[in-house]
Amino acid sequence: MGPDQCNGNIAEIIRYSQAMLRHAEDGEWDIVAEEEIIRRRLIGDYFSKPLNTSTEPFIAAAIQELLEVNKKLEKLSAAARDDAMSIINSITTGRTAINAYRENSI
Repeated sequence: MGPDQCNGNIAEIIRYSQAMLRHAEDGEWDIVAEEEIIRRRLIGDYFSKPLNTSTEPFIAAAIQELLEVNKKLEKLSAAARDDAMSIINSITTGRTAINAYRENSI
């Protein structure tokens, strides 16, 4: 018995997580955010029911895979945040320079 047969939809949670990772790698953060809402619901639904102890090894492997995907998502998210901050800082610096030029050219 594999994760697809383990107590419902753990495979679906993994598929959503992997799709989120692909979208994050493509910089499609709006899609990642939408999928995270669905994934959270799936996770909540899945773990709100008693788990079948005979599937524990598969569930543990699935959870490990989810944790690995989450780490990758966190790294990509941090890099995107840093890029956005760099852009914001550049814009702010540009605006400051324009304002200084305007004040000194009049």
